[in-house]
Amino acid sequence: MPSALRPNSQKKGQTIMARKPLLVVFDVEGVIIPSQRYFPDTIKLLSFRKKLNVLYYGGTYALGLRPLRSALEHVYRQFEDVSLADFIETFEAIPLVPDAEEVLRELRERGFRTAILSSSVAEILLERLATRLGVGYAVGPKLEVLNARLTGEVSGDIMHDEGKAVELCRLLERLQITPDDCAVVADDRNNLSMFHLVTKSIGFNPDFILTPHCKYVVRGDIKQILPFIDQSIPPEERQQAFGTREAIHLGSYGIPLLCGFFGVDRYLVSFLILLVSLGYLISEVARLKGRRLPPFTTVTQSATVAQEQWDYALAPLLFAIGIVSTLLIFDKKPNAAFAAISVATIGDGIAKVVGRRWGRHMIPFNKPKTVEGTLAGLVASAIAASIFTSPLIAMFAATVGMLVEALPSPVNDNLSVPLLTGLATALVI
Repeated sequence: MPSALRPNSQKKGQTIMARKPLLVVFDVEGVIIPSQRYFPDTIKLLSFRKKLNVLYYGGTYALGLRPLRSALEHVYRQFEDVSLADFIETFEAIPLVPDAEEVLRELRERGFRTAILSSSVAEILLERLATRLGVGYAVGPKLEVLNARLTGEVSGDIMHDEGKAVELCRLLERLQITPDDCAVVADDRNNLSMFHLVTKSIGFNPDFILTPHCKYVVRGDIKQILPFIDQSIPPEERQQAFGTREAIHLGSYGIPLLCGFFGVDRYLVSFLILLVSLGYLISEVARLKGRRLPPFTTVTQSATVAQEQWDYALAPLLFAIGIVSTLLIFDKKPNAAFAAISVATIGDGIAKVVGRRWGRHMIPFNKPKTVEGTLAGLVASAIAASIFTSPLIAMFAATVGMLVEALPSPVNDNLSVPLLTGLATALVI
């Protein structure tokens, strides 16, 4: 980050003392409201052709083929002649992230100033959201409105690649505080410029690009950010080390055992897994519509982490797809498939259990995963895989799998771990 974007910053060499921030800045999508809900919900106001245009321009930005400002200008152009009242009503129907309102109230009661910044959500909407939540400052793209209807025109420096840092600097100058007195809570790459600016950067379920740049990482309940902002707030007790999610992971080790030792046909097993996955997918649609489909909904509610409670819980589905794909792709080398699934089930499950219970040293580039959890997963998965192959190859498979699991990646590790481990193991068997 250029020094010009560090207003009132401390001089080089000066020690930065740990202290409470005077301002806490929140990203909006993925932190205050669920990720991937703003445009998907508001495009309900558009014609089918304009919906496709929004998806196209948003997709080209997501793939890195179009800069943010250009994408937003083209997207908002599709909203020309949309009623402002309808636009506001649609946005305000989007649910808040669970406990976000409580976190902001807690910070306000403790004397912190708060702000919300977004490169995509219109400022006219953010101002109403800020009033609702008691937030002091709101900055976003400025929409042009004429006769109570959107004109499709949008403007604002915040839409540039480093626009959030520019706007944050303006806010810091206005409040006459330094970046060292500011904390930022965000979830994706669009906030890197702010993370490079401040000393207290908190990733809330951050993506793989933002994760290495976070000073602190919280995955799950947003209330867990509070102790990182104010050390006088005691951290919540650690969630149980072993739960439904881990039981599903570890119990799935029975799949390679069934196929490898009891001779159950892998195609039959794959078909049954896909059949159960279809039932699960239907139950997820029902759950988000407020309906229940036992036993799927019952299991899902006990296994989901916080961010999955307001969105589709895709991890179990990806886990099933990863196992089935590994069974079918490596059908010529079944022991490679069985070893890979052993690593994906036992290794990941044990890593989570040990990491939560005894983890003390976080992996710097992928917080909050821990060294202790990864090493435990390595040993346990090597033992589990050795049933299907030699100890040396089993250790190789475990090393590959846990390395893939530890590295930040855009691909969900429920897919990447079994497939990449299976590929590496098949090459040496």
